[in-house]
Amino acid sequence: MRNKFIYDLQKFTNFVQEKNKNIDSMSDIASRVNALIVEKLSVEENEILPTASFTNDLGADSLDIVELIMEFEKEFKISISDEKAEKITTVGEAIQAIEDLLNEEKIDSQKE
Repeated sequence: MRNKFIYDLQKFTNFVQEKNKNIDSMSDIASRVNALIVEKLSVEENEILPTASFTNDLGADSLDIVELIMEFEKEFKISISDEKAEKITTVGEAIQAIEDLLNEEKIDSQKE
């Protein structure tokens, strides 16, 4: 009984540590995305909200958005398909797309 409890406790501890690691990496992704947006669009960081539209709220034109996508790819060493890039219209969508791609790569590398 005691061994099972210790095993369950270790399993739970590992689970919590993994979740905390994911939270840290998500906030790291968001801060890196925000820094790129500040640099490329010359906006103040306080203007960057997850719901902020690149075009309507941050003043980006279509070329700015293409350049931002390229910067995201370079920064995170990922490839964002044209189809996925067309769906990215807000800061939050960009962060989510990057997180999804990084998680896909992580899963693929674990399979190998």
